[in-house]
Amino acid sequence: MNTWIIDCSVAAAAYLKEPGCDRATALLASGDELLAPDLIEPEFGNVLWKCVLRGEITEAEAGKLLASLRQSRIRRKPSTRFVQHALRLAIETKRTVYDCLYLAMAVTLDAVLYTGDVRFCNALQGLSVARHIAPISSYPLPS
Repeated sequence: MNTWIIDCSVAAAAYLKEPGCDRATALLASGDELLAPDLIEPEFGNVLWKCVLRGEITEAEAGKLLASLRQSRIRRKPSTRFVQHALRLAIETKRTVYDCLYLAMAVTLDAVLYTGDVRFCNALQGLSVARHIAPISSYPLPS
């Protein structure tokens, strides 16, 4: 079994059925171990809030989607465990501490972070941490 770190963009793609969500959905449905910092819940809540404001989903739907994430098999780890490392990575990579929390978790656990944020992946090319991040578009679909 593989261990993968997933960020909010992957969860949002799968739960909100965004374009290209097939790979995010496949990853969430895999038998692999899925981990995320506990930041994923408030971050996903913020995505849902924006969707409600834009009229894309109702408040009731947002509540159900958040509950679904909370009940998912994605194991959350305390963000505080990774925040010092995330700060160092954020300074080094010029990315936000929020994004780097997921990356710090991947580096600490020697795992790969799957993300829908292609700019984040591209910004890390050539750095030692690049081996710890992959675009969700590279996740293999089941045959």
